[in-house]
Formats: sequence, C-alpha cells, structure tokens
Amino acid sequence: MNQAVQGASAGFKAGKHFFVSTPVEIDSYEWRCIVRQGGLGRPEKHYEFRPVGGEAWCADSDWVGGHAKVKDLPEVLEQKIDAVLDAQITRAMSGAFVPNGNMTRAAENLLVAMAHEDLVRPVVVAYEEEILAQRQFRIARKYVERGCADTVILDRKQSYMLEASDLATYLKQCFEARDAAGLKVREPDNCPLLEAENTRIKAESLLLEAMAELPNLAAIARPWLTLEARKQAVDLTLNMLAPFCADAKGIINRLVAS
Repeated sequence: MNQAVQGASAGFKAGKHFFVSTPVEIDSYEWRCIVRQGGLGRPEKHYEFRPVGGEAWCADSDWVGGHAKVKDLPEVLEQKIDAVLDAQITRAMSGAFVPNGNMTRAAENLLVAMAHEDLVRPVVVAYEEEILAQRQFRIARKYVERGCADTVILDRKQSYMLEASDLATYLKQCFEARDAAGLKVREPDNCPLLEAENTRIKAESLLLEAMAELPNLAAIARPWLTLEARKQAVDLTLNMLAPFCADAKGIINRLVAS
C-alpha cells in the first residue's frame, strides 16, 4: 500500500468509499481508483476499468492479460495508473477538491451542449429575424383588443403573438431556412435552437445532480432553486470542474466511441 493510500484514513471521512478518482485514459481504456474501507477500518485501493466511452465498470480482477484472466494487474500497468491517480488521492487527502468520474463526465457533456447551442443560436436568430423583417407581420387582433399596440412583430420572442395564419407562414419559412442551413433536428417541426437549449438545460441538471453527491452541495440539485440561483450553481460547479475536463479532442473521441 503506497503512501497516498496509507494517509487516507487521516484525510477522508469514514464510510464505504473514501474516494473515487477521476478516470484516466490509458491504451483505449478508462481506469479509476476507489479507496474503500477495508479490514480494521484501514483504507484499501481497488482499480476498475472500462473501454473508453463505455458505461459499466469492471473490477481489476476481470482484466485479461494475454489469453488468461489474471488475479492482479501487471505491475507496469498499475504503475502507469498510479502515476496519475495518486496525485488525485493526495489532493483529496489535503482537502482540495477532486471530482469523481460522474462529475467530470457531466461537466464535459454540458460543455458540449453549450458549444452546440452557441453554434446554432446565431444561425437561427438570423433567419428568424430576417423573415420577420421581410414579412412585416402584424400583431394578432386579439392582443390589440386587449390593449396591446397595433404594431409589426419584429422580435422573434414575440412570434407567439402572430395571427394563426401568419404564424403558420412564419414557421414554414423558418423550417425551410433551417433545412437550407443544414441544421439537424429530432422532429421535422422542431426548432434547432429550442432543441439545443433543452439539451443544455438537461445537461445542467445532470451536472447539479452529480455535484449533489458531495454532502455540502446536496441542496443544489433540488427543484426549488430560483433561475438565478440555478445559474449561479451551474457556473460555480462548471468552474470547479473545468480544470479536470478533457480537451475538445478528448471529449469528442469519448462521445464518438460511446
């Protein structure tokens, strides 16, 4: 048992799992280390692995060396894993924040969702505003009768105030512009920007749920957060996790492999 694990009993709270490391990629596999409470309450290090992009983790005892299952990891492979994981364990013992694999994966997925939304937004906003400017649709009469000004709708966020026939024309032209721009959607009547926003919101929720595994942050995944509090929680957790995330190439490779 190396020094990092020997010192864990002083740095971690008692429990089933002292520490779950952030996965590291080695030779097309992801590896993580779990420090568990062993005999006499002493911490013990266990390894788990899975193919890059996989979901289920396998115990190190299932690792196949050559043509036969081996009881222990080859020493060289164990050293390669330890070189990265021991630094994480040491930081965790010192009280520094070290995320687990669920947290970093949730953060990476959110970064991808945000990047996709940033890519889609200017294209959609441009063609929606152009269509409204060209067509000069007026506000529906029912809103005028309720006291709204009889005006032309130029704000894309007010398109719901169009007459039904004008709204149908507007949406038809939006879908044509969407297809001409090569934007993909899950359903033919969907807006690519709304899909991107929905994907980002779901990714934010999964990130908050992952971070809520930390006792001091359990409240951030609760549904009664205000929008402002939720935004602050997402920004805070993403800033905490960003240094542990893979670069763009690494994230894309993981998504392609999954």
